[in-house]
Amino acid sequence: RSSVRTALILGLDHAISDQTSLMAVLEQFGLPKSSRQQQNYVFPASLESVILDQQGGRSRGFTFRQGKWPFLALDKGSLNYLLSKLWSERSCVSPLIGSHTKISPPAQARRTFAIFRKLKPKDMASLRSQAKAENTTIGATLAAIAAQCFAERANLAPGTRFKVLQSLDMRRFQKDAEDSQQLSCRAGSMDLVLDGRESLWPLAREASKQLSHFIDRGFGIDCVRVFDWGVDAMEMTRLVQLEADNPFSKGRAYATGVSNAGVYVSNHWQEVYYATSTAYAGSTIQVYVITLKDKSTCICFSAVEGVVESSDELDHFADNFMKKMIDTTAVSKYKEDMSILTNGILCAFFGFLVGAILHLDAWSAFFSTLVRMYNGVGGRVSELVAPMGFWLFFTVMHPLVGGAGVGLGELAWQFPGYITGDLDAVGPPVAFTLLSVLVTNAVLSSRPARAALAAFVAFWFSTTVTAGVAGTTSDLGSYNLALDDAPFPAGQSSVRGCPAFDQVASPQIQKLNFDVAKYQGTWYEHAYHDWTQFSEVYDTSLEISLADDKHTWIDIFKVKGPSPTRAPHSWRGSPVAMGAAYPLYGDLPDVRIPVINELGFGNYFPNFVIDLQTDPVTGDYTEAIQFQCLEAGGVRVFEGINFLSRKSQISPSELDAMFERAKSIAPYGGTREQMHLVEHVDNFQPIQNWWQDAWRFISFDKLLELIAADL
Repeated sequence: RSSVRTALILGLDHAISDQTSLMAVLEQFGLPKSSRQQQNYVFPASLESVILDQQGGRSRGFTFRQGKWPFLALDKGSLNYLLSKLWSERSCVSPLIGSHTKISPPAQARRTFAIFRKLKPKDMASLRSQAKAENTTIGATLAAIAAQCFAERANLAPGTRFKVLQSLDMRRFQKDAEDSQQLSCRAGSMDLVLDGRESLWPLAREASKQLSHFIDRGFGIDCVRVFDWGVDAMEMTRLVQLEADNPFSKGRAYATGVSNAGVYVSNHWQEVYYATSTAYAGSTIQVYVITLKDKSTCICFSAVEGVVESSDELDHFADNFMKKMIDTTAVSKYKEDMSILTNGILCAFFGFLVGAILHLDAWSAFFSTLVRMYNGVGGRVSELVAPMGFWLFFTVMHPLVGGAGVGLGELAWQFPGYITGDLDAVGPPVAFTLLSVLVTNAVLSSRPARAALAAFVAFWFSTTVTAGVAGTTSDLGSYNLALDDAPFPAGQSSVRGCPAFDQVASPQIQKLNFDVAKYQGTWYEHAYHDWTQFSEVYDTSLEISLADDKHTWIDIFKVKGPSPTRAPHSWRGSPVAMGAAYPLYGDLPDVRIPVINELGFGNYFPNFVIDLQTDPVTGDYTEAIQFQCLEAGGVRVFEGINFLSRKSQISPSELDAMFERAKSIAPYGGTREQMHLVEHVDNFQPIQNWWQDAWRFISFDKLLELIAADL
């Protein structure tokens, strides 16, 4: 006490994390004696009494139902918590990394250093605002700063993870609703596993994410159960004492830690400092923060003799912590993430740009055609949404399904250790899956690796799409994406937009009296120019029928995939190995003219039967060529060509004759270079293996039906 100020020092027993109770006590001390409430408080039950079973003082998670075998009664939730802790700690470095290794005195003789600092109100307000803008919390931000300071102190390499103790107010886990101003012990903590070399805001968001995971999984209650069990059944206090005197660990379970008490509103106190002793156990360096009426923030650091050599070392840590708190408030959002070498978004953009530059002329023509399309619809963007959405969907799906999907399937089936008895998988690819998880975890844990992967994937995707736009893919029948281009480059071709029926129909069919009844039934597709189809599929067929109203056209499009040729190892494990059917619908205005107004993927477009061959004896239709076309603003967005036969196998000469009869649509893709030839397999046998059972178990076939219904 001095003439103008009074200091009060309180020593509390393991209640420091229960800040609301502590503040209530301080407030009562600060009141004049005459103003103190003279009443008997009914203190709420302790945390153990609230969430733990009362029978015999044991927790629900660790009751000794088996007598002397306590481990046989492990609670499922508590066991999950324990396993989660062990898993998260598996790759953490020792907390004593970077600490002094000299022999330290026994725990009872150790001294604790304390360094005091203050943060200006405007700096704390700015930090709070910045944390909110970065979608994280002050507590998580402080933990991230402490982790960065420890990593710098220990000179850790990037990617080195360690444990950070985050003290919690465990009241959030209680199930009752007692007055929060009452005193009760609700102490607790949360283990964070962080890489202190990460940039601040990603690191703070990771800390916040780990805390949310801790709460969402109910680990708050489970950690109290485990603590209760440890004290009661394992003599935890004795274990702590032994570990505290261990010259190698010195009782250090955490590299660093943060206790953030939050905001304390009081009219009686000018400054409040608090700290807990770490002489026996805890972190190598612990940080304590409290804000008093937003006027000032008081920060106290403590460490144990033998861990830090002197108060000067701790003083340096405190200065670094304060500097980071103040400097952070001046850093703009995501500024630390804008390095081209570590920012995934920038790297992905860079990779996509490099891929696009390979065919800059094609992209230039594409965008100039978009402008022409926009002008063609009079600037009405709504008229472009459906056709360009149609184009964009299949632009993206081809690399994902035909490229990545089939490629990963082949890799999994050829992975060492995967047993495929008689060409059929006998179980899941466990080794491949585990390796994939490990590799994914390694990549996601490294910012440079994530950025490199983003650049590679974007480059691969960009080059694939660019080749489609430029018309340089190896299979132009499935992936020619240029607008007004098949096979001539946009801007040079005189063939723009979609033709009328009489411009492409063969003379033979224009004279033919079309009989829709003869056209119904099964048709096998032998060649196509159509980017809605994937080159990996095979056994493609069309089941044509007419509804009872004699106008509604029903086209059931059936495929299997991938083919044994395109995926020789994994084709039998595909979800559509047994086939899939996609219904398309249209309207036949005049049953005498083979012009169908078809609806597909949110667009109406004409489907012309431009050529028909008949059996000279029966008069039945034996071969057909179909042509579909979709345009917007005078620009052709999609063209589809199908060579059809009633037979699943045709001779080369029959195919040559089809190309000869398709000369009228050659400018639209009906050439050999622009058509994809379809494989067909006779006597297909049903497939029964582990994969097909798995697809049915998760109802993937039902999902395909829903997708088909939405087309």
